Amino acid sequence: MREDPAYARLFDDLKNEFTDVAATVAVMPFVNVAGNPDDLWMVRGLVETLSADLPKMGFTVVERDRLDALLQEDERGQVLSPDTTRALGQKAGADFLLLGSVLREGEHLRIDARFVDVRTGVIAFSTTVEDRRGDYMALLQGLSVMIAERFNAKLSEATLASLSSKKMSKADFEKYMRQELSKDRLKASMRPTSVKRGPSRAPFWVAVAGAIVGTGVAVTGLVLADRFSDQAAYNYALGAVSGGTPAAVNYEENRRIAATNTTIASAFGYSGVGVAALSVAFLVYDEIVGNKARAVRIDATVNAQGGSLGVAGAF
Repeated sequence: MREDPAYARLFDDLKNEFTDVAATVAVMPFVNVAGNPDDLWMVRGLVETLSADLPKMGFTVVERDRLDALLQEDERGQVLSPDTTRALGQKAGADFLLLGSVLREGEHLRIDARFVDVRTGVIAFSTTVEDRRGDYMALLQGLSVMIAERFNAKLSEATLASLSSKKMSKADFEKYMRQELSKDRLKASMRPTSVKRGPSRAPFWVAVAGAIVGTGVAVTGLVLADRFSDQAAYNYALGAVSGGTPAAVNYEENRRIAATNTTIASAFGYSGVGVAALSVAFLVYDEIVGNKARAVRIDATVNAQGGSLGVAGAF
């Protein structure tokens, strides 16, 4: 740049181009190292605090709802592999993922935090803050200040006063975070994990179709059988009157054919009666037994939902 002023101007142009561009950060659920359920409020509080404070340092934060859609987090947080980290960050549209852990041992508190570059998967910045007096709010403030200093954003007195850790006492903050955890658990218990299909109604509709078709076949077959029977009787009567004349032979042939057709049509009609009868029997069975089974399933569902709603009402 000293040898060629053009490079110096280019460098200044690049700095100016990215002056107002804020890096996008996805704040991931931190790991509860000790695994003590009573410490979960600190993990939740840390994520909430960082999500609120990072924009004051010039960062853009990915919305929590968007992250929840990409990551099903459990109460102890997530330990992500580098490949998973990069893939998740790309889906979230983030430049950095903010990961870390929370540890409490008596009055000793420690937070480890690291910014992971989504493009490369490497840790761009990591820090640790500790407090041996059990002052969690001071710990949160210290973490925010260290992140700001690392990314060259000196926090003014007004900004320091506006940090989340300055707005509430530890007791109020803990109470609020425990309430938020209770809401999260309630939502998780009421959220359907899967959509279960009810029993197939195909047999019911097949039975309905069988009853309709069987009735039609029965009526058609029996009507035809009656007509063929009349033709057979008519030709039999004509043959008897004709005696031994040549015409009597034709009448006898016609009677035989009509009698055969009567047998076929009758069999056809009675098979339709059987199909219709079986279909109607199934429909009656389904109406009596199937409805009872469905009523039991509905009662079980209502009772389960009632239990969840009871918890909601108590809350």
